Amino acid sequence: QCAREVWNLLGVELMRENIPSVVRSSIIRLFPKICFANKKLYKRVIECMGNSLIISSSDDNNADSIDGSNGSLEIQLAVAASTADLAREDYIRDPTDVIGWIQGFITDAGWVRPVSTLDRQNGPGRAALVHYAILCLHHLVVAQELDYKL
Repeated sequence: QCAREVWNLLGVELMRENIPSVVRSSIIRLFPKICFANKKLYKRVIECMGNSLIISSSDDNNADSIDGSNGSLEIQLAVAASTADLAREDYIRDPTDVIGWIQGFITDAGWVRPVSTLDRQNGPGRAALVHYAILCLHHLVVAQELDYKL
């Protein structure tokens, strides 16, 4: 009965651009548990995570993170970890919902280029991002959601 009120608070009000990325990323980490409790919220969770990625990548001038950055990495890590959690529990209905994000996490981190760009960026955070992306792919393959022959 209270799913609408909870979603309006967590998925709408606290996910606005003016909310610090630390708060938004913490809420994103709650999304898999919200999906487990109420499967009907899956589509809203996926849409909200996608919107969060768009907002964090387009708002480069907003310094709201602890280190003064725009918090894009924090949001990306939260989305990657939450996506891996959803994949682990086989809650991803359609891999096309998330496959673009996963590919972006791996390629944007600099791991698939001939020369790594990690030495100019936050290496441990980017490595964790790639870890969660690969973990998500692993869970999708195990659940036979991807057409990949082992």
